[in-house]
Amino acid sequence: MTPKCWRLSKISIPTTTIGWSFSAPSSPLRIRYIPDQRMVESKSLKLYLFSFRNHGDFHEDCVNIIMNDLNRLMEPRYIEVQGLFVPRGGIAIHPFANFGRPGTKYETLANHRMMNYRLN
Repeated sequence: MTPKCWRLSKISIPTTTIGWSFSAPSSPLRIRYIPDQRMVESKSLKLYLFSFRNHGDFHEDCVNIIMNDLNRLMEPRYIEVQGLFVPRGGIAIHPFANFGRPGTKYETLANHRMMNYRLN
């Protein structure tokens, strides 16, 4: 059943340990998406994200992998993933990845969100 209105699902994971910097004391991950036919089940998402604890990629790569995997799984109208990684004694990294279904208003939304993403 296709939703008749826009529904924005926002998932906030308060603390994750993703990527090669395993010493992050608090690294929230935010996932926002507008579903179409499928949604992600929270326990499955949690187990999937836990698999990144031993993942050796950079934070930016992990955010892109997560966004691409969820996009393939759910085929949402729009999705964005934001990491707020603050490693101990290091540099804060806030990667952002998004995707809007091509040829739709969601593609325009994705472009707008990317161009207006706060870089500070």
